[in-house]
Amino acid sequence: MLLLDSTNLSVYEVAEETLSHWAHLPPPITFERFEAAARAHLYSLFLPSFGVGAETLVFVRLARERGWAWASRIRVTHHDQLPINDVLIGQEFLFLWPVPMAIHAYINFKEVARQSLALPEGQETALLSFFNAVKAHPPATAFLPQRFWEHAVETVREVRAKDLTVPQRLFVASLTPHSTALPLRSPEDKWSDKLRAQDQIQLDRFLHKCQVAPGAIAPSAGPTLRARAQRQPCHDVRRRHQRCAFDLPDDLLERILSIHLARSMANVKEMQGAVASARLVGRQFHRTANAAVTRMIVGVTGAARSLLGACPREPAEVQTVVHAAGLTLRHALALQVPRWNSYVRMRKLLETCDQRVPHTSAHVDARDRCALLWGISAA
Repeated sequence: MLLLDSTNLSVYEVAEETLSHWAHLPPPITFERFEAAARAHLYSLFLPSFGVGAETLVFVRLARERGWAWASRIRVTHHDQLPINDVLIGQEFLFLWPVPMAIHAYINFKEVARQSLALPEGQETALLSFFNAVKAHPPATAFLPQRFWEHAVETVREVRAKDLTVPQRLFVASLTPHSTALPLRSPEDKWSDKLRAQDQIQLDRFLHKCQVAPGAIAPSAGPTLRARAQRQPCHDVRRRHQRCAFDLPDDLLERILSIHLARSMANVKEMQGAVASARLVGRQFHRTANAAVTRMIVGVTGAARSLLGACPREPAEVQTVVHAAGLTLRHALALQVPRWNSYVRMRKLLETCDQRVPHTSAHVDARDRCALLWGISAA
């Protein structure tokens, strides 16, 4: 079996004798449900919405007789969403549980076992083996899933991308790494904005009560535009109306436009407007804007399709590049290089899906987009 680290999507091979699980396989889930859960949060893959039972639960023995860690496995039904022939993927991977979740489930299982004593004899015997296994493998309270590689679990070796099969690479690269076991805040959760607005209302009331102008406590922003304009000599005003030749080389202009596009990629409509405006400036801007867009699309599809070849990039690295472009791995593999309309269509599909099923993927900074998609270190 393969153990997955949720913080960096690294994969470790676990000795079979350290595991305690049932021979039955977990029930399959749809690829759309898997992809939505992977974008929202990695640990939601085995929350009760998918069902936790004897088939999904696996007990991992910790090193030096330190107890047990709980993990789950899933199976994803695949119907041509990825360029592979496998019908089911992901069943050989284990997802470690956070300790608080494991303890909470352990207590709930014990309570269900106590209540099941009043059930008919046939139903009671069906659950008895599962409840006995849970009682025999209590979760260790000192286990940290984010630090399991430090001799907490008896792993055989770390498995690189080149040693994984193509379906395994694609499965791992479809996930989103998370550094915490707690769910991230949803984009629809505006409590911080409401708190900031309430603080501003209270501040305005206090200043009004004290008869202090709101601008009186603000730090000085320096000279105003009017004062600076009055200090400029008249020949500078005349110079602004004179024509000047635009003689920047294409590579420098493409770099500037790439930085500009990276700052407008949070929304596909805003990015479309930025590309259209750059194309209307002139022939050189039209040419360099197309070159910047093509470079981004080629880089994203090259990273995604490397997982299909003999020299793959690491799944975490591929996921970072794909996520910076605002896509999923499935949509990145389906891009038509180097067609800009294909990229826009994929982005609109994902944004429409996110409006129906909000995800909590972290926001990507413009500097990171420049570095990941264009290889530019923007200041």
